[in-house]
Amino acid sequence: MVKRWHSAAMALLVCVGLASATETGSFSHRAQKLLVNGQYQDALRMLHMALQSSAKEADYEGEQRVRIDIAQILVHYQEYGLADSLLNTIAEAKLDQRSRLTAMRLRLEMLNQQKQYAKAASYFTERKSQLQDDDPEGVRAAILLEGAVAQVGNGSRTSSINELVDAATDLLDDEGPGMLAFARARISDISGDALAANKLYQKALTSAQKSHQSWRAGQILFRLGELSTNPNDAAEYFHRAAKLYMQLNLDRPFIASAERYQTLTPHDKDLALALSQARERLGLANSNP
Repeated sequence: MVKRWHSAAMALLVCVGLASATETGSFSHRAQKLLVNGQYQDALRMLHMALQSSAKEADYEGEQRVRIDIAQILVHYQEYGLADSLLNTIAEAKLDQRSRLTAMRLRLEMLNQQKQYAKAASYFTERKSQLQDDDPEGVRAAILLEGAVAQVGNGSRTSSINELVDAATDLLDDEGPGMLAFARARISDISGDALAANKLYQKALTSAQKSHQSWRAGQILFRLGELSTNPNDAAEYFHRAAKLYMQLNLDRPFIASAERYQTLTPHDKDLALALSQARERLGLANSNP
């Protein structure tokens, strides 16, 4: 039987405190492949093995990279407190530039997901000078886009936000249409332009589905449900998001989606049972919406 993710995550955090690791190439690579396929619990176990293996090799930078990978998974589980605590243990000054940027992107992503736009904007302003012209274009563009989302949420001028989006667009050179559409959708959404946001979310959803980015697809489906003015359409979006998160074994986002669906169309008995079980796993009281 698959162990509950929370136990696995906590075990990983304990191991992080004990490990002094080098880069664990094969384990880390396999974990990333599992993540792409949405196999979060298997990826956590693989990273656990990476920490155990790297402890024998005494590579401090490698350990830091594994911590970042674990934090990314915790963000997807919406265990923001655990992810934040883990990121706070990372010695960024000892990271290579790519890993440092990955940690920066993850921090911005986590704050924006929690709508902590003021903190995210401040963090971006403080750290953006670390970006260099020869940085990997994909991660650099992702940071600029998260910075743009943070700034619009914090009430910054439209011109400065457009500059960030334009710079990210130039870096991606049409290679990241889904990333751009998702960022632009969030910017329109936060700005109050629901019509533009809806169209851009639909475009981003199509891209996420084609590229098998299940986490992003779930985020988009949930937000489309929130934006929908038609209860039937909203129920469909929440139902699709709940089914997706249930397949990924991501309890917190699953519960949020399933609860919204249940308040609109409580007709899926299998989903209701899964909702009850997910609440029990997280120690949450069950209720009848």
